[in-house]
Amino acid sequence: MRPIKNKLIKQEFYDAIIAPLYLFFVLQLYVYFVPSGFITVKAAIIIPIVAFMLIFSVGVIRNYRRGDKLANRHREILVGFGMLQNGKYRTRLSVQGDDELGLLEDGFNELAEQMNVQLKSLQRLVDQNVMMIKKAEQAAMTEERQKIARELHDAVSQQLFALSMLSSAAERTVISQPDKAVSLINQMSILSVKTLNEMRALLLHLRPMDLQNKSLLHALTELIEELESRTDVEFVLIFPQESCLSQGSEEHVYRIVQEVLANCLRHAEAKYVKINAELHGQQITLTIRDDGKGFDPSKKKQTSYGLLTIRERCEEIGGSARLFAKEGEGTEWTFQIPCQLRKGE
Repeated sequence: MRPIKNKLIKQEFYDAIIAPLYLFFVLQLYVYFVPSGFITVKAAIIIPIVAFMLIFSVGVIRNYRRGDKLANRHREILVGFGMLQNGKYRTRLSVQGDDELGLLEDGFNELAEQMNVQLKSLQRLVDQNVMMIKKAEQAAMTEERQKIARELHDAVSQQLFALSMLSSAAERTVISQPDKAVSLINQMSILSVKTLNEMRALLLHLRPMDLQNKSLLHALTELIEELESRTDVEFVLIFPQESCLSQGSEEHVYRIVQEVLANCLRHAEAKYVKINAELHGQQITLTIRDDGKGFDPSKKKQTSYGLLTIRERCEEIGGSARLFAKEGEGTEWTFQIPCQLRKGE
């Protein structure tokens, strides 16, 4: 590398050597036009002035060209960085020398190449993330469809088949055995209500699983209003206006409430459900209680997929879940959910 400073010193040195040659050239011109060769006082003054003006003019022109060349190179580098800033990573500079600016031009090209490579890698990662998100969404949709299909097959379809059999039996016995037909119709009535509750629970699962840019209180209020319009159950919702939970935690709480209410509609035969949330220190205590028929939690058959899902959702956000249930005395869920820490805490 040849530093710009050394190049300028070298050029000034050349100019200093050439200066006497200019003076000699002016003297030769004087001798040529003045044959006597005698240098007068006037000539002794004019000759150095003319020589100085000649040297000065040539020096100004040469230095102007040198400065203009350096300024153009500097301008090209600034323009190149501006293009990089605007995302044009294929910009390249021509290396016009082996000085400091040449090293900067070469370094600029290497930086642009690295940024271009990183951009391509980032684009590949973005494409991969989009594909992974789509696969995850598709897997979740498939899992939810399979779950609903299993519940339709295990509960609703069997109950509808039983209703069909009971209706056929009642039709055959309504004339010959009216008492038996009345009993069959009563069974059909009970089974139809149970089937209706099953369908309502499945429809609850088909609701959006996220808050859709709504607050947790707003989403829960809409959910309760919809359930009250479709069922005979009385719901009471007590929830704080401001939530200390993160967005992800709020969506988990919303899903937990959906799961609990779905189980209540499917199994509890409740007429009253209360949802109460209170803020205690750095955690929220959420209680969901119904006045249904309850069940015995110690029985193995009651450890269903739905109960496990509720506990897992609560544990995923760092909370804990407790279930209190007794046959004939309803069911109560209590969730302890930690608040999201703020900056400085």
